[in-house]
Amino acid sequence: MADTIPELNPTSPLDPDDVPPRWEYEGLTWAQHSERVRGQGLEEGLVLARREALLALLEIRHFEASARQRQRIDDCKDADLLSTWFERAKTAPAVGEIFRDPGH
Repeated sequence: MADTIPELNPTSPLDPDDVPPRWEYEGLTWAQHSERVRGQGLEEGLVLARREALLALLEIRHFEASARQRQRIDDCKDADLLSTWFERAKTAPAVGEIFRDPGH
């Protein structure tokens, strides 16, 4: 028996079970979709770990980040930038030096 596509009535609401997942619309296989999601999860985990490491180092060094600096840390989704801040935090004489722009 061949798969048939049901006719849609434009005035009736769609049943969520009848709507294919977004990854199917993007032409991905299940394996490709899984790999992409896994990669996104790994990146998010790396960002979270680096953020926590930076906050721990600030605490160890008795640096108190201002509300604005803390917000920058919390909002940062760039693992490389968090690593840069961590490296600076190891030797910075003051908390402000950690978050300075590279040109200064």
